[in-house]
Amino acid sequence: MSGTAAPRAHMLRRVFGAILVLASIGTLAYVEVQRPVVPEGASAARSDLDAFAQMPTRSRISTSWFCPGVAAGDGVSKGRVVIANPTDVDITAAVTLLSDGNPEQQTVTVAARSRQSVDLLRGRTKGVVVPVVEVIGSQGVVEQQLDFAAGDTTSLCATSTSSSWFFADGFTLEGSRERLILANPFPESAVVNITFSTIDGQRRPTALQGFIMPARSVKSFDMSKEGANEEQLLAIEVRATTGKIIASRAQHYLGGGRLGYSTTLGLPLARSKWWFAGGQTATNAIEKLVLYNPGERDIVVDAVFLHQELNANADSSGPIPPLGTTSIAVPAGGVVSVNTESAASLPKGAHGIVLSTSSQAEFVAEHAFSRKTKSSTFTALTQGTPDELTSRVWWIPTGVTPDSRDALSILNTTSEPAVLSVVGIGPGGEFPLAGLTDIVLPPAGVRNISFPKDVTDGQLIVRSTEPLVVRRQLNRGHGLVGFSSVLALPQRGQQ
Repeated sequence: MSGTAAPRAHMLRRVFGAILVLASIGTLAYVEVQRPVVPEGASAARSDLDAFAQMPTRSRISTSWFCPGVAAGDGVSKGRVVIANPTDVDITAAVTLLSDGNPEQQTVTVAARSRQSVDLLRGRTKGVVVPVVEVIGSQGVVEQQLDFAAGDTTSLCATSTSSSWFFADGFTLEGSRERLILANPFPESAVVNITFSTIDGQRRPTALQGFIMPARSVKSFDMSKEGANEEQLLAIEVRATTGKIIASRAQHYLGGGRLGYSTTLGLPLARSKWWFAGGQTATNAIEKLVLYNPGERDIVVDAVFLHQELNANADSSGPIPPLGTTSIAVPAGGVVSVNTESAASLPKGAHGIVLSTSSQAEFVAEHAFSRKTKSSTFTALTQGTPDELTSRVWWIPTGVTPDSRDALSILNTTSEPAVLSVVGIGPGGEFPLAGLTDIVLPPAGVRNISFPKDVTDGQLIVRSTEPLVVRRQLNRGHGLVGFSSVLALPQRGQQ
């Protein structure tokens, strides 16, 4: 960089930082909602996928990240947003906390090749806080982390809002709590309807229809108090008839064969094909697929279970024969849960899963894995990846748990062999990780990758010659058994 260019870049960063300090949440959100969509190449046909969690690829003056938020009164001890900077220059970000009071703001600088955390609770012991992070440019990456006695959780954030949000796997059995968290980050009100489905059918409580979300506000709903108590199946659909919002789910499992805690954004769209990398059947474990059909017609979903390792008798140049298949009928407006081991006669072990409909009918899919150990039980929940967001590049901004078994589950979604590598991001830039380069993944194959004790806990990138799905398996902390589950972030347009 020339002598005149460096001071100019430094001055620009200072100017942008000053703008962020002065900007209100209304201004930040207005930029996001009003930003014109300029399709680039293959992304032109997929602009409706913007609200899925992913790495932004367009050149942007600024990028808004919307996170699930935290329910301070539910027992969470700490909450934070983590802003990762994978570039070789410092970046500036403004963090706005939406709650039942006035929005709070903080501006932070994140040094090159580093991360910065911002506290969410700030001493709160009740109420809901939803963070919005505005990053100058499109290179910063944001995730949310919560510390909870029933299990720590890492959650994805998204760079766009939506007028629709879906949750397939809700659960309020034996005192388990499900909290729906809604946030309107914009300077105009939104009008919202909430519908939920259980084993007994679909319901539209009057109190949850046409209610107003004021500008820059948050609301939360304890679903047990909204007519969905003691439900082993609870799908939720949130639709804003005016405006766009953020919707997330805080789930505390307390019984019914489940224990643990998770917080996730909803899925903004129903799709006709979903992928899961972290399938598993094991002793004393129950693996379930939970499917929600928000449409007006009954559908049939085909489930195919894919091998972890190449069968010695299989042709290595072609797809591996599936472990098993099954078909799942899902009525209009209905939610269905399937035990995979019994439905498809699966052997013990890891596998990948692809769900699809031949009619192109759209549905929502989530994966729940519960296992009982000698000392306790745990439940890990994973959302599906839509077919359009499988990618050759996946980002892991907050790393993995060092010295962890099966830290990554990686699924090859194609009929071609894939060659993949995992690289770290350090002070000097990207660097290869020993033993994690040039890994061959068979067609339609899935592999779990463990990490040694001395592996970096910093930012990671998975790169492949073929589109993949990448899921992380993280330590729950507090000496708890089992793991929590969260996807990595796909890079749009890398198919």
